[in-house]
Amino acid sequence: MCDIDIDETCDVWVEKTVKARKEHQCHSCHLTIEPGKEYLRLFAVFEGQVSTEKICASCRRDFEAFKAEHNQYYYPSQVDLMLQNCIDDAETFLESAKWRRRLKQLERRRERSKLQVSTDTGRMSAKNPVKSNAPKEGSHDG
Repeated sequence: MCDIDIDETCDVWVEKTVKARKEHQCHSCHLTIEPGKEYLRLFAVFEGQVSTEKICASCRRDFEAFKAEHNQYYYPSQVDLMLQNCIDDAETFLESAKWRRRLKQLERRRERSKLQVSTDTGRMSAKNPVKSNAPKEGSHDG
């Protein structure tokens, strides 16, 4: 298993599954979360900084797999960094391949997000990636 060890914890870490009433963007892959679709909303407070991030169903599978393997949490907007750490620290090829596959899937979703059809114009347009208000350093366990 990769060696990700975070000494600092969040003061508050709340995960809640909710159904979208309006469009949102996933903080991991930047794809649109459509109204009526379930997503995971994360609320955290770290060193007095409040953040809220949203995760689509596809990215949530990666989030849950990471938590199960490492017993630690990360901000969805930092998923690529966490997956790359797992790839770099993997002790075996199979372990590395597991995280490389998840990172590749994330990259494909991000590419799709750049090509999403604008609901306003009906034309292909690049969506602006969501901005994260999560702390810049690695993950934080809950």
